[in-house]
Amino acid sequence: MSGACLTKFEEPVGDGRRAIRIDLAYDGSEFSGYAKQPGRRTVQEELESVLGQVLGAAFETAVAGRTDAGVHALSQVVSVHTESDRACEKLHKSLIKMLPPDIAVASVKDAHVGFHARHSAISRRYRYRIGASEIPDPTMRHNTWWTGPIKTEDLNRAAELLVGTHDFRAFCKSPAPGESTVRDVIEAQWFAPDSPLVGDEICFEIEANAFCHQMVRRIVGRCVAVARGKCDVLAPEEVDVLGCAPAPPQGLYLVAVKY
Repeated sequence: MSGACLTKFEEPVGDGRRAIRIDLAYDGSEFSGYAKQPGRRTVQEELESVLGQVLGAAFETAVAGRTDAGVHALSQVVSVHTESDRACEKLHKSLIKMLPPDIAVASVKDAHVGFHARHSAISRRYRYRIGASEIPDPTMRHNTWWTGPIKTEDLNRAAELLVGTHDFRAFCKSPAPGESTVRDVIEAQWFAPDSPLVGDEICFEIEANAFCHQMVRRIVGRCVAVARGKCDVLAPEEVDVLGCAPAPPQGLYLVAVKY
């Protein structure tokens, strides 16, 4: 039987089929996001194209975090449910060989039958990178947002109010009617990486149980506006929706998923 992806990758799976966990990273610069879109190059399309060739059986996939166009991943997780008996070691080698160079597969292993990359996740962690030098570094234009000089302590004045359970509706792009925008933020902080290789870089890391569309980028945009004195320091529930323009996508990375 030839490989085929049967259904939407969002649907929970627990029907007794074999579950495989794939850990991968990708440079999002040339992708229109993770999820399939007609006529556009996406990570899901590239991955499922190869899976369809090597599994030899129908399959379904789910992903831990649906990254947008231009957003990168250092540690993305995909679950595959299939009746294929192809060994994980062989599947891993095939993926490494057949996937394009902007996708790297770190590991392929069997998971428990009910494992679902999205629904089984406890939390996700994202990192956003800012270039704070006087002059922009052209070699970093695809993986940082150059803001010019900005102080970490000023950025953290806005970030410190994010931790805890809050309604982040002002930071969510077009939530669906009735959709909950309450999220539990475990950690949120700005810091300067301790490395001479990154120059005047400042990073933001945030971990939460889940994120809504563009939430991290809008938080970053708000923090930068506060640090520049353009906005007041407010709790998430007090922020005006119109005051949260998103930061550009190229500085954002999915860095960890906990199960």
